Amino acid sequence: MTRRAARTPLLIVVDGLPWLDRATNAVLGSDARRLVGSRIGCLAASREGADSFFESGGLTEHSMEAGTG
Repeated sequence: MTRRAARTPLLIVVDGLPWLDRATNAVLGSDARRLVGSRIGCLAASREGADSFFESGGLTEHSMEAGTG
């Protein structure tokens, strides 16, 4: 992956963090922290207040307001 990112930036997208199991969330969080500052980005989505095993410590978080229909 890092060789490809040397040619063009990559974005890893994960939708629905609460649906992932504990082990997957642990690996995803660890990998996302290692990617900070590289040409590989990670975008993971979760509804506010949803229970998840994802540990976002050290990662940038953004919130979006729910749209109206």
